[in-house]
Amino acid sequence: RILCEHIHKIMSMEKLDSILYVSTAVHTPKAQEIRYLVKRARVRNAEAGITGILLNHDKSFIQYIEGQEQQLERIYQVIKNDKLHREISIIIHESIDHREFPEWSMAYKCLYFSSYADPGQCSSLLHPDELLLPDEDQSTVRTLLNSFWNKNLT
Repeated sequence: RILCEHIHKIMSMEKLDSILYVSTAVHTPKAQEIRYLVKRARVRNAEAGITGILLNHDKSFIQYIEGQEQQLERIYQVIKNDKLHREISIIIHESIDHREFPEWSMAYKCLYFSSYADPGQCSSLLHPDELLLPDEDQSTVRTLLNSFWNKNLT
């Protein structure tokens, strides 16, 4: 028990960073490509202690990842070198005091159903309403994710 408390204390003292980026897929991904990408990301992120969310519409992606600085940088390098997307633009890269999405190794939601045989495959672990908070509680990250979501719904 003392060892567990010590490990928890060390983990809580770790410096946390976050990255929010947008990118464009090289082609409109098929359902099986998305499932593979999300599954791979969840495993890799869980092993590295990274949490976050991925939203996509057609060929556009926005992803927010957060975690311990060195692990986050390692995961971002993997993402950056992935040949399935291009035009990667970092919107936010900053230190954070707490995680926005501590319960999700990689939540996923897509907004475009026409390339999917079953729309249920595309929906998710994340309902868009879960992003919405009262204005005074809205973080910059959640504001940007909501903006992407709402822009692509109309």
